[in-house]
Amino acid sequence: ELDLFMRSVSSFWVISAATAARTNRRQALLAVIPNKATFAFQSSLSKSPQIHRTTVSPSGITVVQSMMNQFTNPPLPTIKKSAPPLPPPPRSCDTFVYVSADKGAKGPSATLFGKNSDRPSEEAHEVVYIPPSTQHPPGSIVCCTHGIEIPQVSSTLGVILSRPAWLWGCEMGANEHGVVGGNEAVSTLLSSELDTDVAAGGLLGMDLLRLALERGHTAREAMEVCIDLLETYGQGGRCSEDPNDNWTYENGFLFADASEAFVLETAGRCHWASERVAPGTYRNISNGISIRAESMESCSSKIRQICRDRGWWDDRTPFDWKACVGYGVGATLASDYRLEIRGREKAGADHLRKMSDQLSCGDMHSDDAPVWVRYV
Repeated sequence: ELDLFMRSVSSFWVISAATAARTNRRQALLAVIPNKATFAFQSSLSKSPQIHRTTVSPSGITVVQSMMNQFTNPPLPTIKKSAPPLPPPPRSCDTFVYVSADKGAKGPSATLFGKNSDRPSEEAHEVVYIPPSTQHPPGSIVCCTHGIEIPQVSSTLGVILSRPAWLWGCEMGANEHGVVGGNEAVSTLLSSELDTDVAAGGLLGMDLLRLALERGHTAREAMEVCIDLLETYGQGGRCSEDPNDNWTYENGFLFADASEAFVLETAGRCHWASERVAPGTYRNISNGISIRAESMESCSSKIRQICRDRGWWDDRTPFDWKACVGYGVGATLASDYRLEIRGREKAGADHLRKMSDQLSCGDMHSDDAPVWVRYV
């Protein structure tokens, strides 16, 4: 697996992703530094681990390719004949955030963000820097994945992106204002609304993420950009490089900055719900719908009526996004075991809780960056 090197960046740290020899995971470390970006990768797949490092100036685009050959044909682990067979590797995207605490309050002194990705192992990935631009003329068009065209804004922010090389968007990234975001696949009862036909014009979740990072100066603004584009153009489209693969999915997002974070989950072509993560608190998502009635900040205007019409919600109990669009049990949610946190989502939540406990008992300190990163 990759050992990740972390740089403390004023009051903001960003960790995003890596590849292990036995899994389909790809990860890359992103550290945002004023006027430049530094990437460091240390691979332990060989007997002589190497660090691949590149510094990118704002004047151009650099693709970190030196890491790719390291993982093209990684050496297989030596297994004794008497050893039991290895269990199948876990497969899911897992995204974490621990928001920096207000001065004097419990929590880290900087926002901590981490994400891994379970894209196909044979899919080439790259880390790129896209410089800011203030020169998009009126009427400009931005061409996204599958040739989907939308109007360009007058100016875009500089971004560092980790992405599959074949598409326009990204799985994770950060912008020059310290906003970071990650995208995950989710599935709801409204997934039949999605279409893999390019003519349908839906944006990939990874395109939505890049657009949000290029246009959002804060985590909230990035989320609002994502919502506006989702409602205007919808989501959908083929999520695989293979033109014969009809794989598509709905999307979950986590946006964060130095003061707050937001979970944004989508359903069908254009429906959504959001949750704010306050200073000094933490949150994680793992390829599933997770926003509950007590934590939901807002949702799309028509989703309540849709759930009511389909019998997923009785209009008497509080509207529970996960219960309604995830399982259609909004009226009986108290007795449905499927709404319990489990699997990798539970493991992630437990991990963050242990970090919080370590802080409370004094084993970790709010400004101890290396210790917080090690726990991630």
